Amino acid sequence: MIVFANGTYGYVSVPAAKIRLGIADGKLTILSGNVATLNEDWEKNGDPNLHTLIVTAQLNEDIRVVKENITSLLSDIKEDVFTIADRETFRMYERAIGAPIPVVDYSPVFRIKAVDFLLLKLVFINSATPNSRAMPNGNWIFFEYYIGEDGLKIGNIPFANAVNISKAFYTLHFKEEDLRMTIYMHCYYENEHGQRSPVSTMLTYVIS
Repeated sequence: MIVFANGTYGYVSVPAAKIRLGIADGKLTILSGNVATLNEDWEKNGDPNLHTLIVTAQLNEDIRVVKENITSLLSDIKEDVFTIADRETFRMYERAIGAPIPVVDYSPVFRIKAVDFLLLKLVFINSATPNSRAMPNGNWIFFEYYIGEDGLKIGNIPFANAVNISKAFYTLHFKEEDLRMTIYMHCYYENEHGQRSPVSTMLTYVIS
């Protein structure tokens, strides 16, 4: 979403494109502010030292608002105005055939790659292509975790610390107060439209 949002704003804010597409100043100003907020919260949510339940909730709201901004902005443009470059930038080919790149129908595989003091390295594996580090086409990892007492049952774990991951490796950093607590982790594949695959097997680790 972050790539699409920044790419769309950068494209329509170019004066020549803005005039040709008939972009209203008011809508462009609103989109500018909302994309800036999305970028700030996206970075916070990806930083283990900054993301919280509040930041994650705000990021989800930012995504919803920016999607609405872009949909509203594009709805004002007449169909015959769009060029091939416009359609590629706005990903209109996907909309033309009525569906996004589908989310895969299997779950990600992930495991602990290495551990260190207050640090945990994870590796994500696509079971369909285990010898490649590439994600399934149009999909990335939606990773969630919770730090709490040991022995929690799956249905009672309030997963909320969400991170979008597009690479095969990811490192979690912990605080000293997390020592001897248990981290519960699971993940999904997710596509551009927020559709998710089956959930992965849950992993747990006692932080040391």
